[in-house]
Amino acid sequence: MKIKRFPHFVRDHNLNLIATLLFFFFIFYLLFIYEIGLADSADFSRVIDRLGLGRPFSDASQNFFNYFNLEYPIISDQSIPLDFSQLIGSLALFLNKIFYSQTNFSIYFLSGIYLLLYTSGYFLLLRNTTHYFKKKGARVGFMLFAGLLFSDILFISYFNSFYQESIFLISLLFVLALSLARKLNYNFLFIALLVLSLSKMQNLVFILLPIGLVAHRWQKLNRTLLLISFLVFSSMIFLQLKTQQKTNEANIYEAVFLGVLLKADLESQKKLLSDFNLNDLNYLKNVGRGYWRQGNELYDYGLAEDFYGRISNFTVLQMYFENPKLFFKTGLEGLKVLAVSSAQPEHLGNLSREDSVDGKKIRVLSLLGKILHLILWPIYILISIFYVAFIKSENAENKLMFHLLYYIPLVFCANFISGGINDFIKHNLSLYFMICCLLLIFYISLNNKLKKDEIVHS
Repeated sequence: MKIKRFPHFVRDHNLNLIATLLFFFFIFYLLFIYEIGLADSADFSRVIDRLGLGRPFSDASQNFFNYFNLEYPIISDQSIPLDFSQLIGSLALFLNKIFYSQTNFSIYFLSGIYLLLYTSGYFLLLRNTTHYFKKKGARVGFMLFAGLLFSDILFISYFNSFYQESIFLISLLFVLALSLARKLNYNFLFIALLVLSLSKMQNLVFILLPIGLVAHRWQKLNRTLLLISFLVFSSMIFLQLKTQQKTNEANIYEAVFLGVLLKADLESQKKLLSDFNLNDLNYLKNVGRGYWRQGNELYDYGLAEDFYGRISNFTVLQMYFENPKLFFKTGLEGLKVLAVSSAQPEHLGNLSREDSVDGKKIRVLSLLGKILHLILWPIYILISIFYVAFIKSENAENKLMFHLLYYIPLVFCANFISGGINDFIKHNLSLYFMICCLLLIFYISLNNKLKKDEIVHS
């Protein structure tokens, strides 16, 4: 029966399949032939340490903030994966050992899995939005628009890396696709939202969405699925908090010295540090200075143990609650940084070492990388006005637009609270992707409004 149905599936979705194949081959070219990728900023350790991989070079300066690398030595047995990026990395390592090498890991096995998942999400998006477009031109326009946005180097370069942002991109694409289906599958949507929330610790703010889904659609969700999900979620959060304490040091440092204290005056800085029993005046020398540099005063003056013994992400949040003016000052500074900085960080978006020109590190700027930081907030404001002025019905696309509109500023605030604004652009990749999703929802909503206006006038 399934074999008989397959030709009908191809016939019904031939346009979607053609668009998906083009999408796949374009990204394949960028990842595997053009060799675009991201360099390590020491965040890779969250994944590669668990996989039993080492860094390619003995010289640290060649490993960090440099070119992206295609291969990593396998130096030990892998550990049990604690998050989704480690889980997919384990699968990639398994395939690597079967088809490639027992001693070296090729990043292509990881990016290949990401590409297949991402392409599947793109196809599902096209399939689930077909019913929105009666006119073929509008449908083709949506396909091209979605393909242009989601295949941009700004996003897919993360697939040739061990950054956890890849899981976020893929899971949000599936959430978008599942939310726009004619008939919602709440169990699949719940799973996608849970993966989105667990894609990295900074994205825990998204946990409100699966909780809200459970609260409003309890009767449509499988009880066994909920129980298993609760156990998996609790275990992963506990293990991640425990294992990422060391790798999270840079984020905590910058959340304080390039976050809470950044725009405070000297007396306010002293008082705030004193409130948390950080009384050594040498702490003040770190304000406005990044973690990743030689001469980090926190270590030069032997203050690291005391600092990390007293400060965590939770105490940073407490600092902002007790000093709301600093919250708004830091947020305003974050807006300024986003407005003047390319969406593609200079030290992370590079060609491979072999494909660099004259041995010089190269950042390849994409279309969105050049313009998205300039139009991020204007787009957000214009679509917000459109929503308030014209959206009357509670259709799936309008509900999704509403959720994106209130989540974008929420994620923005969560990012500078958890990591300051030094590495602000990379942390706000989620904002850029959410804006692209918002643009696509706006396309659908505007198309539906124009259809209704045509019916009224006719």
